[in-house]
Amino acid sequence: MHRLNRLRQLIKEEGFGATMRVAWSWLRWKIGGSQLPKSPASPGDWVTVHAGTLPPNPNPATTFSVVVPVYNTQPDVLRQTVASVREQTHTNWELVLVDDASPAPWIPALLEEMESLDKRIRVVRRSENGGIAQATNTGIAEATGHYIAFLDHDDLLVPTALDWVSVATPAADLIYTDEAKIDMDGEISDRVLKPAWSPTLLLGYNYISHFSVVRTHLVRDLGGIDPQASGSQDHDLLIRIAERPVTVAHVPSVLYLWRRTPESTADDPSAKPYAETVGLRAVANAIERRGWNAEARLGRGIPFNYAVRWLPDDENQPRVKVVIPTRDRLELLHRSVEGVLSRTDHVDVEVVIVDNGSEEPETFAYFEKLSDRDDVVVVRVDDAFNFSALCNVGSRAGSPSDSILFLNNDIEVVHRDWLLQMHGWFAEPDVLAVGTELLYEDQETIQHAGVAIGNGHIGWHFSGGLANQPRLGDPHDSAREVTGVTAACMLVRTAAFDAVGGFEEILPTDFQDVDFCLKLRRNLGGTILYDPMYPLLHHESASRGALNAGSGYTIHRMLFRWPGLTEEVDPYFHPLASQPQLGKHDPIELTDGLAADLAPRIVTSLGLRSLGDSPQTD
Repeated sequence: MHRLNRLRQLIKEEGFGATMRVAWSWLRWKIGGSQLPKSPASPGDWVTVHAGTLPPNPNPATTFSVVVPVYNTQPDVLRQTVASVREQTHTNWELVLVDDASPAPWIPALLEEMESLDKRIRVVRRSENGGIAQATNTGIAEATGHYIAFLDHDDLLVPTALDWVSVATPAADLIYTDEAKIDMDGEISDRVLKPAWSPTLLLGYNYISHFSVVRTHLVRDLGGIDPQASGSQDHDLLIRIAERPVTVAHVPSVLYLWRRTPESTADDPSAKPYAETVGLRAVANAIERRGWNAEARLGRGIPFNYAVRWLPDDENQPRVKVVIPTRDRLELLHRSVEGVLSRTDHVDVEVVIVDNGSEEPETFAYFEKLSDRDDVVVVRVDDAFNFSALCNVGSRAGSPSDSILFLNNDIEVVHRDWLLQMHGWFAEPDVLAVGTELLYEDQETIQHAGVAIGNGHIGWHFSGGLANQPRLGDPHDSAREVTGVTAACMLVRTAAFDAVGGFEEILPTDFQDVDFCLKLRRNLGGTILYDPMYPLLHHESASRGALNAGSGYTIHRMLFRWPGLTEEVDPYFHPLASQPQLGKHDPIELTDGLAADLAPRIVTSLGLRSLGDSPQTD
């Protein structure tokens, strides 16, 4: 009767279709165990568990093997770690303590003490020291649970951690949570708020880190931890997981406390300099496995930040049509066009200038000069200014190409490989559009690093106005998935552009790029990337003056097309951030289970999460 009432409640809250999907996942799990699905859904499936009050019935049948490598751990520290597992409200766990041949004389007695505390605690003793990777693999081999939960020997779990993680089972293959830091005196600080599943960002740095829980069969199928990756072994494992068609869950609540010690990167990222080299090799190995024509390199001036740099193939240069709408202001247009033509290496470009009502003689003289070139086309449109229509006209002009770059006439090219870098990401077939970092003229202030939705807005530049200073976890420092990019510099596959009908001409001056990106993601299930490696300069709106991106017409038009858009939680930001910033570090008071004050729900989807209803037509 209890299960029947629960089923009725679930149908009422989530709807019949969602309930049937949950029921099918549960039935498949009961029949086939925790093995990976025979026919997984599309790569990049993810689940977000919004952490509020725990649901009345987390999944108590899910078993977790908490694997903890131990080496010369101080007694009080290990006792606290073990106590944090024993205090879990989810009781279906085992704790596997793997002693990596610790020479400290207190370890044997300490481990015997721990083992005597609870029948769910097992101690495995290695005969020789193999390092954290080998010790973790020993624990993986001994695990009997459906999932393996990775816990360091000096860190702590919040009491509700496993219960929250269990909410995402059995659907998810990988589950991760937010985290905070704790010092040796028990003082808690710095929370790290994370986005939903972002595999491109994962190549840039290990944004997932703690608390990571992985389906046991998946870990073993991948061969466990790579001993050659010791120092960045968790990052390497997560990158390899990202290459599988997995379903990933994020619990946006602080459920793991990372201990600050003099030897820990929690306190000082430079404490283990060898680990950065190992992490760079993990990214290089991923590039090789994926067959990309690229190389791994260190990222922006901070430890453990990496980047994928795409390499030229001059025998098979990509062809890109560059569409530039304009009206007079020759000094801007000349700088933009000449930058594209003379400072773009390893890409075959054709520039399509869409002139919308220019009147100045010097502008026409410049067009006449360009008419002798076979890589420039000038198209005249004398209608009222409509940026969407101008871009659509430009997309149809000139020669056919596999991709189109929409570029404002006030963009200045700085780096010669800028377009090669953007286009390189099209090596992944699901990537449909790419944007880059745009800086103001001072080259020290960010104008664009991707577009976010929600938080009371139709769309906004989430790092706009910030100093262009690197810090691990800032959203503008790494290539990453985003909800959208600005049409001031947007590279898109031509087939995808045509498939969604181009830009909406009922949005003449603003939000057409937000709308377009929503169509790419919602209608085509595509991925949009931002890559900051080679920024451009944006002399923003210099040619037309400042446009009102918050006009009543466009706001209402967007809300008609995308109902509830302003209430969305952008998947690439934490749902609790008042001004969402990935990797935000703030002082935090941890109270009463650390759960966020949001209604609990599980959102599942095929491919990327839905961003609202399909656009309505006029």
